Amino acid sequence: MSRPASSLETHLDRVRREHVLLAGIVLVAFGLRAYAIGAESLWYDEVYTARVVLDRGIRNIVFVLPTEDVHPPLYYAILWVWTRVTGVSAVSIRALSLLASVASIPFVYAIARRLYDRRVGLFSALLFTLSPFYVYYAQEARMYAVMTFLTVWASYAMLGWLDGAPGWWRSEWGYGIATVILVYTHAFGILIPFAQTVYVLAFVDRTDAREWFVDWRNMQTRVGFIAAPYYLILLSDMLGSGRLVSRVEWIPPITPVRFWEILGSHVGRTVPPASTFHRPSLWTVAGDGLLVVGELVTLAALALLAFLAVRHVLAGDEADDGDGEIADPDRAQLRPDAFLACWLIVPLAAISAASVLVTPLLFDRFTAPAGVALLILLARAVTLLADTDRATILAVGMIVLVLGVPLAGLYTESHKHEYDSAVGVIENNAESGDLVVVTPFWATDAYDYYSTREDLSHATLPAGASGPEVTMTVRDADTVWLLVTHQNASQRATVRQSMDDAGLTTTRHEAFTYIDVYKYESVASESGS
Repeated sequence: MSRPASSLETHLDRVRREHVLLAGIVLVAFGLRAYAIGAESLWYDEVYTARVVLDRGIRNIVFVLPTEDVHPPLYYAILWVWTRVTGVSAVSIRALSLLASVASIPFVYAIARRLYDRRVGLFSALLFTLSPFYVYYAQEARMYAVMTFLTVWASYAMLGWLDGAPGWWRSEWGYGIATVILVYTHAFGILIPFAQTVYVLAFVDRTDAREWFVDWRNMQTRVGFIAAPYYLILLSDMLGSGRLVSRVEWIPPITPVRFWEILGSHVGRTVPPASTFHRPSLWTVAGDGLLVVGELVTLAALALLAFLAVRHVLAGDEADDGDGEIADPDRAQLRPDAFLACWLIVPLAAISAASVLVTPLLFDRFTAPAGVALLILLARAVTLLADTDRATILAVGMIVLVLGVPLAGLYTESHKHEYDSAVGVIENNAESGDLVVVTPFWATDAYDYYSTREDLSHATLPAGASGPEVTMTVRDADTVWLLVTHQNASQRATVRQSMDDAGLTTTRHEAFTYIDVYKYESVASESGS
C-alpha cells in the first residue's frame, strides 16, 4: 500500500473513532438530562412558562406578551407550538430544553475542534455533558438551554463563515438566522453578537479580509434592525415613567464573592440557585457536606484559566489544524484564545457594568451562553497539561470523578421549590372555609397552578409583612394556612411574629425545599374548645 493511501486510511480511522466517541458522549448527555426530568415540581418561573403556553394564543404571545414581560417572545412561541404536540406536563415543557442542550454538544465539539484540535473538542463536549450547571438547565422549562444552543450554533456558523465552509447552517445566513432567533429568545442574547463584534474589530485583519468584514458589518446591521422592535419595547417599558424601572430587584448586588459563586456553579460547586437566599452545595456524600471540595474544584478551574492566560502571553495565540500544528494561511486570521476570551469576558463585563451603574443583573443563569467558552478554555488547559495518551485517560477519569459527585447530588436532593408538595399538604388537611395566605403575593400563581379546591379562602401578603397589614388579612379567620417562600430569615421571622401578634398560634409546620407551610389557629378558638 502506498504511503498516501495508508495516510488516508489512518485519517479515516481516526475520524471514525472521533465520531464514535462523540456519539457516545451525546448518548450519555441525553441520559443524564432525561433521567428524572419530571421528578421535581415546577417552580415559580416554570409555572409562569406553563401559564403562558396554556392561557395565551400564539398571536398574544408574539404581539402582547413583550409589552408585559421582560423576556422576548420567541421561546414562548416555540414552546407553544411544541406543547400543542406534546402536551403541558412537567416532562413535556422541560423536554424542549433537554433537546436543545443535547443538540448543543456537537456544536461545542465542532467549535473547540476548529479552534484547537480533536482532543480539545472531545474534552469540551465531555465537560459540557457532565457540567451540573448545564444538566440543571436542560431540565428546566425556561429559555436558558435554548439560548445556549443558539449561541453555539451562531458561533459555529461564524467560524464556518470565516472559513468559507459549505452549508447554509455554517455560513453568513446560518449565522444571521441563529443570531436573530437568539436575540428574540432572551434580552441578554444581544450580548453574544456584541462580543463577536468586539472580536472582529479587535482581532480580524481588515486588510486581508476586507470583503468578509463588509459582509459582517452588513449582517450585524440587519440583525440590529430586526432586533430593534423588541429592544425599543423593553426600553420604553423600563423608562416609560420617566425613570428607570427595574424588574430584577431580586438580584443581589455584584461582589467578588458573586463571581466566585458563579464560577463555582459552572464546575459543580453549588447548584445554580432558584432562590437568591439559598445556594446549596452539590458536594454531599452520604449526607455529609463536602463544600471544601467544591471550593478546591473551583480554585482548580481558576488556576487552569490562569495557566492558559500565562501560556497565551508566552506562546502567542495561533489556530491549530486539528493535530496541534499551525493552521494553513487561509485560517491564520482566526485567533482561538482571543475568540473565546471575547465570548466569555465581554458578556460578563457588560452585565457587570450594568450591575454597577444601573441595577444588579449578574445571576448564574444569565451566564449560560458565555459559560460554554469557559468550558472550552478549561478543556484546552487540560489537554495542554495532559499531552500523552496515558495522561489523557487519567484526565478523563478525573473529570468524570470530579463532576460525578455533584451530578449525583442533582438527582438525590430536591433543588426546586416544592410547590406541589406544599400545596398538597394544605389541600389534603385544610377544612372548608380555612384561609390560605401566600407570601410573597406573586407566588399565588404557583399555588393556583397546583391548587384544586375551591372551598378555601385565599389572601396574599408582601414579603416581610408586619403589623396592621397582617392583622387585617387574618382578622376573621379561625384557621390560617401560611405558605412562605422567596424570603430571607428576617422576613420570615417578621411575618411569623406578626401572625402571633394577631392572636394566632402555630399548630403545625411542614418544611419543603425553599417553602415553609404553617398552620395557625386563633388563640380564642383554641381556648374555647
